[in-house]
Amino acid sequence: MTFVRSLRTAALALVMGVPALAQAQDYPSKDIHIISSQAAGSGADTIVRFYANKIQEMSKQSVIVENRQGAFGIIAFKALADAKPDGYTLYMSAGSSIAAAPLLYHNMTIDPLKQFTQVTSLSKFAFMLVVPKESPYADVKALVEGMKKKPDHGLYGATATSGVVSSELLKVYSGLKTTQVAYKDSRSALTDLMANQIDWMFMDPIAANEHIRAGRIKGLAVAMQERLGAIPEVPSMKDAGFPQIDVVTWWTLTAPAGTPKPVIDKLAGWVNAISNSPEGKEFLNRNGMDPFVGTPESANALVRSDFEKWKDYIAKAGIEKQ
Repeated sequence: MTFVRSLRTAALALVMGVPALAQAQDYPSKDIHIISSQAAGSGADTIVRFYANKIQEMSKQSVIVENRQGAFGIIAFKALADAKPDGYTLYMSAGSSIAAAPLLYHNMTIDPLKQFTQVTSLSKFAFMLVVPKESPYADVKALVEGMKKKPDHGLYGATATSGVVSSELLKVYSGLKTTQVAYKDSRSALTDLMANQIDWMFMDPIAANEHIRAGRIKGLAVAMQERLGAIPEVPSMKDAGFPQIDVVTWWTLTAPAGTPKPVIDKLAGWVNAISNSPEGKEFLNRNGMDPFVGTPESANALVRSDFEKWKDYIAKAGIEKQ
């Protein structure tokens, strides 16, 4: 009986796997939509559009980017959670924001660890501490000392999860009491930074690099212990005297949970080929990111491990749910 039952189970698994395999072979047969939590034309949005264009070339189907910015990514999360798990609606953003969101926001009704599945990782980086070009501070130590001379310890801009946590950790380990000014997107925060309305902020290097190269702002450090290979001239927080700050951010392509594994594997193959290509590596490096090729399994494991890391970050920074 046990042998017969085993044969039946194996046969049932084989029959059930046939539709999924057929679906992968036919995939894609219509437009693919990739959700971006960033504003159209923003630095981070260029990453989504670069990969979308390349996937379009490889899949021979139109790939449409949908911008659903706001609420620290929650609007984009809901759009993905409501989508059919068939590989035609995807989400591209920082895996750390997926891991941290349930820990940071009261109105988070979605559980990304249960409702999403990762396709693969594509790049990694850390947010960069930046100041206005007129700022007299040339390094992190000078910035901290300067802010402490202000009665209110100044103002910092916040636009994304990694930026908020990096900023609050700097406050904890430096003794700063700088007030947070929240922004809907990095473009608005950057405008105020360049106008000297805020004193500093941690912003993604994708958006920061262009303005640093143009001399509009200054980059003081990246929020990790090691320097980024893409921008080795910018010190790490360990170089700056804060080895406790190591907030590594990595990008991933995400699908609704239940998306057929063969479809996930096909998408992962495309994304990894893009990240490994000379054009992909050059594009990522130019935007302050290092290639970070993975698998569905490694990317899902990273999200789970990041969830535990962010618990620790948030506890140390004393950040309360918003």
